[in-house]
Amino acid sequence: MQSAKKILLSILVPIWQILTRRNLSILMIHGVMDRNSAKSSWIPMRFQLSPYILDKGLNILSKKYSFISITEAIDMLTGVIPIKPYSMVLTFDDGYRNNLSHALPILSKYNAPAAIFLSTGHIYTNEPYWYDRMDYALQHLKCNIQFEFESNLYNFPPNNPFELSQSFHNLRYALKSSPSNYLSTLSKINEILSLLENNSHGSLYDIFENDPWTSLLNWDEIKIASKKGIYFGSHTVDHLLLGKVNSQVVLNQLSISKQHIENNTGQSCQILCYPDGDYTPEVIKLAQNCGYKAGLSIRGGINHPGQKNIFLLSRNSFPNRDNYLSIHAGASGLTAFFQRIRLNVNKHT
Repeated sequence: MQSAKKILLSILVPIWQILTRRNLSILMIHGVMDRNSAKSSWIPMRFQLSPYILDKGLNILSKKYSFISITEAIDMLTGVIPIKPYSMVLTFDDGYRNNLSHALPILSKYNAPAAIFLSTGHIYTNEPYWYDRMDYALQHLKCNIQFEFESNLYNFPPNNPFELSQSFHNLRYALKSSPSNYLSTLSKINEILSLLENNSHGSLYDIFENDPWTSLLNWDEIKIASKKGIYFGSHTVDHLLLGKVNSQVVLNQLSISKQHIENNTGQSCQILCYPDGDYTPEVIKLAQNCGYKAGLSIRGGINHPGQKNIFLLSRNSFPNRDNYLSIHAGASGLTAFFQRIRLNVNKHT
């Protein structure tokens, strides 16, 4: 089965690359950290890309593609400048410090520009993201914890790492997918965090400032990096799911984060990255009114010049693979193409 898949990819990948050579793939990364060498007392259950995989992937991709900046990509897609065939963009969500400490040296080897999207309120308050706090608290529980959310029971046994991880990922998905107003969901999240941290041997706050996994960039680091060519865009103020809050909250999140970034970097902030890819047509209108020129989603796929909505740009997760064909299939959007076909087939069967 694996050999048949490899043969099929060996045929399809080069054909796909030729057909899409004048389209753009935008790659999405969050944290970058090595599980084996991280000087930390814990390892998150939430995925972070290893520096080895990032280096391996960029090495392979650099032989076929040119890495361009996000601003250059937007200019190409909107017709300001001609499209450069076989181009890719690298983006990082959330503003983890390891984006600079562990990813940037690797990107520099391949002359790959980076765009980092910041939730600016977290920088000012030095506040960890709720999912990182939950991850840490769960791994330091003193006893078994159970609670219910939207009629589903979640069990967190401290002595069963597999079930603990599975429950964490299920709960995190449920919280993000809840149809409730996101501010109400955040209130529930804070209740859960209080329960977990009160029954834990520690809180992420205890180590957050120097934690290699979850610590965030500060404004001094951002100012220096922006002068070295790193682009910083908006990921809102508080990492809110914009499609699940009212228009005034959206407007504040977009306008204030934009102002924060421009005031601290001295550079224009015109690109928005929707937290968890959550948006509505109203969110897009408000983003345009705030002066943004483009928006990034988390939907896999490729982007082409003149496409209908520059505020719904597709991104592909950086492939967590170390073989040539899988890296090219994931990064070029071929994997996302097949996933979309599979979803459409399943809908009609």
